[in-house]
Amino acid sequence: MKISYVRRVLKTLAVLMGEDEGRFICLPASSALKIFERSIGVKGDELKLILNELVQTGTVRIQRFGRGSRICVQKDDELQKIKEFILLPEESKVSFEEFEKLFDDTIIKLSSGSVTGFVDLGKVRDYMMKMYGISEDLFITYVQKLLMSKRWKYAMCHGGSLRLKIGNAHVGLVKLVRR
Repeated sequence: MKISYVRRVLKTLAVLMGEDEGRFICLPASSALKIFERSIGVKGDELKLILNELVQTGTVRIQRFGRGSRICVQKDDELQKIKEFILLPEESKVSFEEFEKLFDDTIIKLSSGSVTGFVDLGKVRDYMMKMYGISEDLFITYVQKLLMSKRWKYAMCHGGSLRLKIGNAHVGLVKLVRR
């Protein structure tokens, strides 16, 4: 079994079953191991050797999580292409005005669980890509344009999993101040 094949399958599983943790997408190790054993036919010892090689290259991390463990797959270009292929078969064309309304609605929706009202731009990006079919490039272009042109409408600060350069600062958290 080639290491590149296992790596691609693991990244696909991360996109389908994983939870976004910033630089990594994590999935339960037991679920991944069952899929490799039952569906693909890779046995435990062989898979452990391959996983150890992937850990040494920095592609994955194995973490203790609750009573078990989880496999965290590092985000990279290959994972992004897999994610776009699976989740975004057709890119939707959204005008800047439509994007602004969707962006504001997404911030309101995601900030409902936040004490401060700030939302991670990475989570906004992931939500909008999944729900509205907006590409990452379009998202970044429109957000930079929106935050630069309507600074009065948004509060921004450092942090978050996605940091964009707005003026002289790198911001990753955003809050809707006025609608």
